[in-house]
Amino acid sequence: MKILFSHYGIIYKGGFNRTFNLARGIAALGHEVVFYTCQNGWEKFPFKEETINNVKVFSFPDFLPYKLVSKGFGLLSIFLKIYKLRKLKIDIAHSDSGHRPSAGLPCYYAKRKNNALYVSEWWDYFGKGGQLKTKPFLFRLLLGWFESRSEIKNKRKADAIIVLSELMRKRALEFGIVPQKIYKLHGGANIINLKNDKRYIFERNNYKLLLGYIGLSEGDIDDIIELLKIFRDPLFSSEVLFITYGFKFSDSQLDNFFPYKNIFEFGWIDFFIESEKLLIPDVYILIKENNLVNCSGWPNRFGDYLACGKPIIANLYGELIEFNSKYPNSIIQVDNNEEKIKLKILEILNGNFDLEKIGMNNLNIAKTDYSWDKKSQDLFAIYQDLLQNKK
Repeated sequence: MKILFSHYGIIYKGGFNRTFNLARGIAALGHEVVFYTCQNGWEKFPFKEETINNVKVFSFPDFLPYKLVSKGFGLLSIFLKIYKLRKLKIDIAHSDSGHRPSAGLPCYYAKRKNNALYVSEWWDYFGKGGQLKTKPFLFRLLLGWFESRSEIKNKRKADAIIVLSELMRKRALEFGIVPQKIYKLHGGANIINLKNDKRYIFERNNYKLLLGYIGLSEGDIDDIIELLKIFRDPLFSSEVLFITYGFKFSDSQLDNFFPYKNIFEFGWIDFFIESEKLLIPDVYILIKENNLVNCSGWPNRFGDYLACGKPIIANLYGELIEFNSKYPNSIIQVDNNEEKIKLKILEILNGNFDLEKIGMNNLNIAKTDYSWDKKSQDLFAIYQDLLQNKK
């Protein structure tokens, strides 16, 4: 079969890894896979073509501002994507955020032109009542109406939707989408680039525990505020080093939360060529507010934590409740509370957990049930189910 994966944003950005890893896995099963995305700037007109892991990747330019294109609202890129599709016979069109025009419109075209099956992913609670309230004022003012309307309209037009949580399955049902069209597929763990024989030399400076956090964004600060408070405690000043990958704190935030300077910030790194840096922490942590927005999706960094083969400290919310039920020895549970987090870290420092055993268990989960190859096989099973129903 020939399958189109339509990414809403810019190559290597905004959920690209999930969509591309699924596409790569489908290609490995012997199918012809075409991947549409946008260029980071204006590299080549009318498109840049390259083959990555047997996937034909086409990235398209646009003249609109980066922020609009990265959110799936390009104009030129949409036209070029559809124009390129005229000569392609697509069997399945798969969008990662179909309510965004850059991802959805090429799939609509393939559905009308080729009678292709249209599969649309529903990652999060995007519209009114969900993520929309967290968006910048101008986005809400100019595009908020479109976001709320398109989110539902797109899913009703799709032949199938893929959600990441039971909360979103329930929401889909509430909007009249029949149960037979709804499938759930968690994110995976990318162990391909994590070579255990390659080590990044890192000076511990006598810290007893290196605590890691991958994919930190400015928007995460409110979620992890209870975690950040513990680093003001002199008890942890020489015991625990917080290692982050992603957003870097401002000077005022560093002064506020880290008076003892027990933080090391890598900033954003390229997981494909710097993955050994992710193996430095002894333990990873995931703290989130148990709210509607956080419970609607799947925490992608959790897959990264599994792939690193490290123990994970986490409060149970959303889909992690189901995960913990299936894999009870994977998560070191903690409440989202400063004092509870302190006590849990003290337990770890006192040797109450077999960190090596927990880490190896997590790596095994990453290599089996949560590998991207397994997730791609699960996705292909969805495709087969749809094709059978179509007959």
